[in-house]
Amino acid sequence: VALFGPAIYTDNHLNRPLLASHLFQNSSQRKAVNAIIHPVLFADFNKWCAMQHTALVFAESAILVESGFSALMDKMIVVDAPQKLRLQRVVERDVVTMEQAQKRMEAQMVSVDLCRRADYVIYNDNEHLLISQIVDTINKLVNL
Repeated sequence: VALFGPAIYTDNHLNRPLLASHLFQNSSQRKAVNAIIHPVLFADFNKWCAMQHTALVFAESAILVESGFSALMDKMIVVDAPQKLRLQRVVERDVVTMEQAQKRMEAQMVSVDLCRRADYVIYNDNEHLLISQIVDTINKLVNL
């Protein structure tokens, strides 16, 4: 509210489209919000992990490396798809324009760079069998 004004919340609910319009148009506002959110998110994730009684825990993040969250991970799995398909999926999922989807993707690390850093890459491109890749990756992780 201090950064964006009272319109950012309506009836105690975050106005996600308004927040997105700020974050993906203005990198300094995005950095300010991330500086508020990420330390809390990291602490909460560590607390949650300590309560788990499993061999594996997973975290999903569109900006895993950019946020520094990757430093908390033992391994990194990237789910990749061609840029055109990713754009189409964002447009459909978030009901945004192609230009808005492109702005969002510009705020994230380039897919090729992420794949280079990844320990495992799963291809969600409608050509590879997604479930078998997931099962194979989990089996590899369990056997470490």
